[in-house]
Amino acid sequence: MNSRPLYLVLINLLVFFCLNSCDESKPFEDYQKATIQTPKGGEITAFLAISEQEQVQGLSGVPKENFPDDYGMLFIFKQNDVRQFWMPNTYFALDIFFLDSNFKVYDLQRNVPNYIGRDDPKNIPRTKYSYAQYVLEMKASSKMAKKINIGDQLKWKNPSHLEQIKLKTHLQQ
Repeated sequence: MNSRPLYLVLINLLVFFCLNSCDESKPFEDYQKATIQTPKGGEITAFLAISEQEQVQGLSGVPKENFPDDYGMLFIFKQNDVRQFWMPNTYFALDIFFLDSNFKVYDLQRNVPNYIGRDDPKNIPRTKYSYAQYVLEMKASSKMAKKINIGDQLKWKNPSHLEQIKLKTHLQQ
């Protein structure tokens, strides 16, 4: 009788259960969320990239159908500094907003192209350098993102105070 060794059967079962239990429709299930209000009254649901791991991951690997147009990812930093973002392994173009410490849009870059993979770093699109304490990424196809401009004042609409989140952020880094 030609049967597989027990360890191969167990490995196959483990892989099967892992693949079937992973819910790709909720890629940010463990991330904190916040609401950011635009000057025109629109509300953006933002996943907060707080830890270094969350910031490195960003929107890499997220299929466009799993990230609604009125959602964003907010990168939280301890202080204003010069920042540059890059788009490895992304599946949709992004509008990227560089915000000062008061959530005012200091700079933006529209339609930053996506790039699938990480194998050729010199070809991965990057933003220009810009000064910011917070960086908000949204799909370039978002109608709400297109209404946000340099000089606009965004508003933090969340029960958790932003300063408390910033303290947690940098304890994790």
